[in-house]
Amino acid sequence: MLQISDVVPYCPLIFSVAVIFCVILWNNIDNLKRHLVQAPILNNHHYEEFQLSSVKSFSSYPTRLQFLLILAYLAINVAFVGIDVQPPHNRWDQLAAVVRYRLGVLATVNMIPLFILAFRNNPLVYLLGIPFDTCILMHRWLGRIVAIEALGHTIAHLAQHGFTQTSLKLMISPSSPFLFWGFIATMSCLLLCALAWGPLRHAFYETFKQSHVCLSILSIYSLWSHLRIGKLPELKITYAIIALWAAEHISRTVRLIYLNARRSSANALVESLPGDACRLSVHLLPSWDIQPGQYTYLYIPFISFWESHPFSVAWTNETHYVSDKSGTQISFVVKAKTGMTRRLYERSVAAGGSITTTCWLEGPYGCPRSLGSYGTVVLIAGGVGITQHLLQVRSLIHGYNNDTVATRKILLIWSIRHRKHREWVKCWADEISSLREGSDVFQILVYISQPPPLSGVPWSGFTGRPDLERLIAKEQKYQIGTMVVSVCGPAQLSDSVRDAVRKLRGNNSIDLIECAFSW
Repeated sequence: MLQISDVVPYCPLIFSVAVIFCVILWNNIDNLKRHLVQAPILNNHHYEEFQLSSVKSFSSYPTRLQFLLILAYLAINVAFVGIDVQPPHNRWDQLAAVVRYRLGVLATVNMIPLFILAFRNNPLVYLLGIPFDTCILMHRWLGRIVAIEALGHTIAHLAQHGFTQTSLKLMISPSSPFLFWGFIATMSCLLLCALAWGPLRHAFYETFKQSHVCLSILSIYSLWSHLRIGKLPELKITYAIIALWAAEHISRTVRLIYLNARRSSANALVESLPGDACRLSVHLLPSWDIQPGQYTYLYIPFISFWESHPFSVAWTNETHYVSDKSGTQISFVVKAKTGMTRRLYERSVAAGGSITTTCWLEGPYGCPRSLGSYGTVVLIAGGVGITQHLLQVRSLIHGYNNDTVATRKILLIWSIRHRKHREWVKCWADEISSLREGSDVFQILVYISQPPPLSGVPWSGFTGRPDLERLIAKEQKYQIGTMVVSVCGPAQLSDSVRDAVRKLRGNNSIDLIECAFSW
């Protein structure tokens, strides 16, 4: 007969499936979007991280919906630890034994969604359209839950034996492999959480990423050894985790080989641009179908063999733009920050403005979303975030010219620091302008936070920062059909757009699409 205790370990997974269906329903309810789905739990901040004086803390603010899901998941885990505890377990050692076992099982089972949420080939991204940065946010919180459960499992074992020195020595001694590997697994989980703290992650991202992978492998191996030696039934869960991890990396390797084997050359042209940026162009043969909003990971072994970074595809020149033999040219704009991007920019500058280097592509990733069903489209970008919108604008204008989309108004708002930053995309903006065929379907507004003001056609230049609420309200007042606002840029810009859309949602329905690379 099936008992509650038999179902308990798998309830978090059942809860996850239920959550997926709830998200599908809630995404279609406008009022819930305003007050739950898009509303941060504190102030107007979602992508901006917690501040402790001048130091950033460990995470960004979840939305109210995300917070409720995290809280519910945690509450269910806590409830299942204490459910169905019968009177024979009212002794301290027996109660500790029950808690120890349940925490251990829950920590093991929760590793399945923990790993899936971190995969680049995350099925939730494609099945439900959930942004990858949302999956990473949930991955971090679920990782903390697993670490707490693993620590509780270890403490409960010590409590079961009265917190004696003997029990502690046995746990950390290789002479007791069952306890020793369990202790190593717990310490690995705790160290994973500690090294994922925001300031450390941002300051030493590549070191964090490599150490995160190594510690994850250590935690799984330690857990597998712990369960195998103890001949525990949860051993099969570790096999499932290993199979999922292997499938993820095999699929990534296949993507990498398949895409780069089609290239006529593994080289990429890197050209330095004004404002600490460079344009990277690669050729694919034959053509490659890139959809607006997709991104790829770039490997540049000449700069760093192990590193890969995600970049939005800024522009493509398909075969009907060039010759059939040329295939597809894909271009990226890389802003020099630290690490690989800074070294790439400095190498191109030192070489006189351009270099040719080996570059491998992995992708494309991201769930493309056509905006052609919206009558009014407002695209907002900050800095290099403009690359997320260029292909979308080109696609919409092509659709408008061919009368295959409902879009009748396209407004692109671009906030940059210096006038020279417009050179990043000027050639592509000129090409977009030539596609308009005399229509006024497309308008671009450029805001420069540092003067002098920008002049020229078709650029409408302004100094200072854009009043986003006023601009969006103006478009809403004269909107044609349904309206969507899409934003890609710094955390502060994304949060400002989110707040403006929430305030204006009561007038007419506005959809919001946030394109973030916050992981």
